[in-house]
Amino acid sequence: MIAWTIYLTFAGAALLLLLPRGCARWIALLTAIVGLALGMIVFVGTPIPDLAHFTTIVRVPWVPALGMNYHLALDGVSLTMVLVTGISAVSTVLFSWDVQHRQNEFFFWLLLVVAGCYGVFLSADLFLLFAFYELVIVPKYFLIAIFGSTNKEYGAMKLTLYSFFGGMFVFVGILGVSGVVSRLCCAGRHLAAAHLGADWSCRCSDCRFDVARGNCDEARLLRRSARRDESFSARISDVEQMDRCAGSDRNRVCRGSGALPT
Repeated sequence: MIAWTIYLTFAGAALLLLLPRGCARWIALLTAIVGLALGMIVFVGTPIPDLAHFTTIVRVPWVPALGMNYHLALDGVSLTMVLVTGISAVSTVLFSWDVQHRQNEFFFWLLLVVAGCYGVFLSADLFLLFAFYELVIVPKYFLIAIFGSTNKEYGAMKLTLYSFFGGMFVFVGILGVSGVVSRLCCAGRHLAAAHLGADWSCRCSDCRFDVARGNCDEARLLRRSARRDESFSARISDVEQMDRCAGSDRNRVCRGSGALPT
């Protein structure tokens, strides 16, 4: 349910571009209140022990070739930040109630910032988090450049450049973490191959991992397969032992009959 804070906020922002100016502040306020209400409902309805770990809300493949997923998850920290974002959104709309200059555009950019913040706090995939983070930069620029006060264009451009280049460093870090996790996954596959005695080919590009959670789906499958196949491997060993014993008995019989050289 809490994923709808993102979708409804984006829908409210799009609606602002279609309706008359007189409805803008009310639509923005209603959208902000709905987002806060959804966060409060989830907060009241979620048991405290469930907030101690990530609970997946939605997870669908996004860029499968790179192991990226549209993965939203919830824990105690993210739920707290969602509530803070909802309260801040309602407060900001009420504080900006008297805005008259380009009112639809102002609340449109404001709701985009709010929706991006919801996405940042609910993201459980680092690539998705980076996408929401970069999304917030654009509306912040227009809010400051159009509706700011003294030296607003300079301030907007400075903030945008700082955020953009900071985001680039974050992206480089994400790629580094991705490479490390991929190599760890391949190492795990080699260990599983040595343990199971099977011919496991290691292709890092085939390793699908969730970067934010820091674990690898492939490795989890291997561990699960290893546990499941322990009894099967034991049975195979027993059968091989029986075959060897049967072969030894046949050899002894053949040697005794002269069919095989002693």
